[in-house]
Formats: sequence, structure tokens, C-alpha cells
Amino acid sequence: MDKCSQILSLFELFHKWTGLLVEPNPDFYESLSYKHRRAYTFPQCLSTKTTPEIVSFDASGLIGGIIEPDKIKPGDIDRPPDLNRRWYHRRTIKVQCFPFYSILMAIGNPRIDYFSLDIEGAEMPVLRTLPWDKVDIGIIDIEVNHMGKVFNGSVSDLTEYMDSVGYKHIETAGV
Repeated sequence: MDKCSQILSLFELFHKWTGLLVEPNPDFYESLSYKHRRAYTFPQCLSTKTTPEIVSFDASGLIGGIIEPDKIKPGDIDRPPDLNRRWYHRRTIKVQCFPFYSILMAIGNPRIDYFSLDIEGAEMPVLRTLPWDKVDIGIIDIEVNHMGKVFNGSVSDLTEYMDSVGYKHIETAGV
């Protein structure tokens, strides 16, 4: 989060970029307001459905996310053994989620030059909610490290899906 945040701050400063920051974990959302970002901030999560939903959310530091019944909790994926003793208060909370397209419409459906999606395993179902013919997104950077662990779908499923909606896979890094 810090590295990406620093890069985005440079784009905000030198290129006058604005953005949308979605952070459902209340522990981290509060810190967004202190940075005075040139961005809309949204304290809920992105829905895995085309309608709003209330979900159980693993508020688990930087690696929390939506909890799917009978699946591993996002905060338990690749978790170092000592992480439970770290600085945050891990808990399960209820979070309101909205479809990404609804959020985009609320802010005027702007062109998105760069979209980074890192939501601990829920990337595929969130992407499937988008009406691709109604959005204008240039580059999409999708975290795939947790693909298939919380929600169904593999990296090859994602690549095939994104190709079907008009995007070309360039590179998979860090997997």
C-alpha cells in the first residue's frame, strides 16, 4: 500500500491525477483522510454481485478482505505465524459493498487511465460485475496472488475473461 500510495502521490502532484480509493477496513480508511489525496474515498467494499450486498469482512491488517463461507479467510492466506501479534486488532465486521460500476456512475463515470485492483482474492467476481461496454478503462493492474483461494477462478480464467472483454495480457509479475 505504501509504495503504490507514494507513486500515486507523484502522479497527483505532477500530473494532476485524481482517483478513487476504496478502503473497507475502517482501521485504514481513517488514515486516507489525513493524506489529503486528490481523490474520492469510499469506506465500503466493491461488491462481487451486480447489486449492493452486506458481507462479512476479515479486518485483518493489510491483507483482509471479503469472507466467503467454507473458504479460507483472506487474512489467513500466506500469513506469517507471528502476524496475529502485530499492531492491528483483527476482527470480522459487516461491510456494505457496492458494485464498482455504481460507484463510477456516482462520480460521473470518468475515463480511468490506470485501475489497480488488489482485493485479496475477490478480483474475478468484482471484474465480472462490470458492464464493459459502458466503462472506459485504459490499463488494469490486477493482483493474482490469491486467485482461487477465496473465490473461484484461476489466473488462466482471469486472463481468458479479460481477453473476452477486450484486454490483452501483458505480464504476470511476482507470482
